[in-house]
Amino acid sequence: DEAWGCLYLNPLRAYLRRAQADPRIHEAIPPASAMVTFWLRQDQQDTDLADVVVAAVTRWLLTEWPLATFVFRVRPEERSSCAALERQGLRQIHLSLPGDARAYRWYRPSAWLPPEAGPAVAPGQDPKRS
Repeated sequence: DEAWGCLYLNPLRAYLRRAQADPRIHEAIPPASAMVTFWLRQDQQDTDLADVVVAAVTRWLLTEWPLATFVFRVRPEERSSCAALERQGLRQIHLSLPGDARAYRWYRPSAWLPPEAGPAVAPGQDPKRS
């Protein structure tokens, strides 16, 4: 058996509170919401594994978990993960998080957008953090 990466599923509201998100965004997020993060080994970056992971996790969360919503969080340099999220139809949104200095890209299912989260950005565009 060989590990290809790792997947994390964490409460979204708790993270937004720690990252000092605008209180309106925090309050707009249902309590049963998750933040999904994952990483793949370097030798798996140029394979279709990111597409497989995104499709399987999205389907799993939509059908097997009682979540109101979820968002994927990825680093901008994780190009294969960003591309896989876009190919699977997830939309990129901008979240201003003054309490987290790291740059992230955020992707959401197309049926959900929190008030005040800002517009979706074009694929490949790196939203400027506030």
